[in-house]
Amino acid sequence: MRIVSQNGWDFPYESIIVFTEENCVQAKLVNNPNFRYILGTYKCDLRAHDIANAIREFYLGKSPDQTAVFNMPEE
Repeated sequence: MRIVSQNGWDFPYESIIVFTEENCVQAKLVNNPNFRYILGTYKCDLRAHDIANAIREFYLGKSPDQTAVFNMPEE
């Protein structure tokens, strides 16, 4: 599965750690966790948490489908 950020960055889900911080959904590369990438920015913390949960649920429903793509929703 792949995740496409709001600004078009494309990440393989299996190679990143997805987390929320304040109103942002972010990612760190598993093999280089020193850098953070913003996948999406939302109006409030709750919306960011909801999107992070939606990513997990999408992954659980699609795995091991390597062609599945989760596009980060705009606000």
